[in-house]
Amino acid sequence: MSVVQRPLDICKGSEVVIEPITYVILNHGRFGEELIKSAELIAGKTEHIRAVSLLSGMSIEEYYEEVRAYMATLKGEILVLADLYGGTPSNVGMMLQREFSLHVICGVNLPMLIELILKRSNEACSVQELMEAGLAAARASIIQPDQIAFEEMEGEEHVRN
Repeated sequence: MSVVQRPLDICKGSEVVIEPITYVILNHGRFGEELIKSAELIAGKTEHIRAVSLLSGMSIEEYYEEVRAYMATLKGEILVLADLYGGTPSNVGMMLQREFSLHVICGVNLPMLIELILKRSNEACSVQELMEAGLAAARASIIQPDQIAFEEMEGEEHVRN
């Protein structure tokens, strides 16, 4: 644990106590494990991130206990990234908020995870700031490329006329 001065333009405030913020992906199948591998291909190897997967044949109670046992090993704040709002993984994350210092975001995708990895490694930010950045990256990544190309072409037509 260390105390650092944060640049005012990155994160508001003057001093913050830094402890590792752990990202825990709660998901159906092996989605989270593969998502981490994909993010690391782009953003580089990272620490303090793990997927806890709900696998076929696993009961809700077994999954809850596996997630709970892992959370109990962690220090500092936890940011849970669930794959699907209302599914068992997100519900387990929300239930564990009563017991652990954790925050839950649902709808994790690759751009969100990359943003969270890069932001955490390059800036001293609060969990709230990380959540906002992750949500913004996820929202901005959902696009219809042919519509963007059409709008750009339309814009060029207006410039020429």
